[in-house]
Amino acid sequence: MDLIGPDGVFFGRRPAGVELAQAPWLMVMYGAGFALLFLLLAALHWRALGCLRRRDESAARLRALRVSLGACLVYVAVAAISILLALAGPTRWAVPASGFVYAFIGVAHYLYHAVLTPRLFPVVRTAP
Repeated sequence: MDLIGPDGVFFGRRPAGVELAQAPWLMVMYGAGFALLFLLLAALHWRALGCLRRRDESAARLRALRVSLGACLVYVAVAAISILLALAGPTRWAVPASGFVYAFIGVAHYLYHAVLTPRLFPVVRTAP
């Protein structure tokens, strides 16, 4: 279990003052803050989407906003997986695994934009 301390990143030992039993809850707090930040951004996108719908904006702008809203939710999903891992198993492997999940944000966004976005939000072509 590793955390960042005053002298940098420690691999293999905890900083003084952090008990082993506290480590999962530190990861839960980090994940909750991370998720709340992107839930707030998703709520702002949702609100903007509602405003643009009332103004009869172009389909391309609405699609771009929906894609951005989904991208915010990708971050929320990664944080949720991290929180579940932190609480799921023995502290010895669950805490490092819950931190390592954040390394897959790029992969999650690739899958979202390459696989899900074309299926969920197909590009609407208008006649010239």
